[in-house]
Amino acid sequence: MHHNDVIRRFDSYWRSLHARLGHFPARSDLDPIDMGAAILPWTILVELREDDGGVYFYYRLCGTEVAHLIGRDVTGSTTREAISGGHLQIITGPYLYTLKEACPSFWKTSIFHKIYHWRPVVRGVWPLSRDGQKIDGFANLTVPVLKRP
Repeated sequence: MHHNDVIRRFDSYWRSLHARLGHFPARSDLDPIDMGAAILPWTILVELREDDGGVYFYYRLCGTEVAHLIGRDVTGSTTREAISGGHLQIITGPYLYTLKEACPSFWKTSIFHKIYHWRPVVRGVWPLSRDGQKIDGFANLTVPVLKRP
């Protein structure tokens, strides 16, 4: 399977959950077995948080392949801690767009790695909600762009 197929597969999975539940799925609705082993390493689960400084994001889980892709595991950190300077908009923009539009969004962008520098990726961001209505989290799949043979 081509790595970029994981986004299509997760999108189908998320949409089937959304249709079955009749509302946004919660993080607890995501079943790793149903999602499939090929999807899990590319998955980032993110919580939307807010304080006096505004909205920010907390990385609840960072899949192993994403950690390898970016050169570190960001699990347990916030965007404020994990992202520097000008890169913040590249990382948070898709979350903010998905929050505003209240639907999945898809992006072609680049991810910075200390050794490999900028690598092209495809990214999908899906809204999650504990109460089914108010978006308070996201599932994010970030996979490298690979050329087919």
